[in-house]
Amino acid sequence: MNFCWCEKCCEAWNIQTGVDVTLDGPKGQVLSLNVGNDILLAGAKDGVIYAWRCSSDPKAESPFKMVATLSGHSKLVVCLAIGCHKMFYSGSMDHSIKVWDLDTLQCIMTLNGHTDVVTSLICWDDYLLWSSSDCTPNIKKSSQIYPPYKA
Repeated sequence: MNFCWCEKCCEAWNIQTGVDVTLDGPKGQVLSLNVGNDILLAGAKDGVIYAWRCSSDPKAESPFKMVATLSGHSKLVVCLAIGCHKMFYSGSMDHSIKVWDLDTLQCIMTLNGHTDVVTSLICWDDYLLWSSSDCTPNIKKSSQIYPPYKA
């Protein structure tokens, strides 16, 4: 699937069949996308992360079903990263990183300390790396971020 967000709609194109589908969800700007645990995540201008699960029901009106809207950031979500131990991370213009459980879609921790936008996140092996517009790149091992992480 390829995905495209416009100001008034969310579109998904199946690159194998050429079929396009309009997704329910954000009607404003989406700045980040990622997929993990069979869930499509979209970080939006309103500070919300929208989550869809792919439906295997051939009779479903849409192959995607909205499963959650995740609130927590006070400003737009700039970046998303899928990590190990079934966690994902979101970076925002509110200068924070949220740590989310990919199974429950619940926020389990907030990382603060930046004085500007968290601009990028990447998970590499058992590490989370991120940068901010305050010129402070960071790297942490998953166990340093959330010690009771899931093995």
